[in-house]
Amino acid sequence: GRTEDLASPPGTGNGWVEASALNVALSPSDNIDYVAGTWVVPPHPSVSGALIYLFNGIEPAGGNWILQPVLQYGVGAAGGGNYWAIASWLVGGNNYVFHSPLETVHSGNSIFGYTEMTGKSGNSKYWKVQARDTTTGAYSSIAAHDSGIRWTWAFAAVLEAYRVTSCSEFPSDGHVRSEERRVGKECR
Repeated sequence: GRTEDLASPPGTGNGWVEASALNVALSPSDNIDYVAGTWVVPPHPSVSGALIYLFNGIEPAGGNWILQPVLQYGVGAAGGGNYWAIASWLVGGNNYVFHSPLETVHSGNSIFGYTEMTGKSGNSKYWKVQARDTTTGAYSSIAAHDSGIRWTWAFAAVLEAYRVTSCSEFPSDGHVRSEERRVGKECR
């Protein structure tokens, strides 16, 4: 995959701060059928108010849909608050948002998130998306289907943030980590 080459540290703002992604070379009739990853739940931000999303997932070439297991801090469309929680999402065009209920998780816990094609019939594909706290066994998942969407972008790790006005609204150690490596840059 690749990581966006940012000219400077992410700082504050709204939207995707950093992403590691790969546009997978597939035959015209093929789709990505599985993507997974593991995260460690970061410490709480020292200041609340921002909305932080950490996830992997898949998208079609146009980027107008996404299937994703999500680790979230803050209040968003699925609810939330000043705590970490997991949910699974299907987001698409025309403001289509479908998500599972949030499950609270705790700093230091290990989260496994995946998107998997579970079946195909004609032009329809069937999916399971799940975020699971492997420390406690808590999970939040969805079953979804699509018709005619071709999924070619794999996202190994994404940091998405909203309402960030200071670096102290990111996790308090200044980094986001996956099991394999640090994902993200220090906020300055």
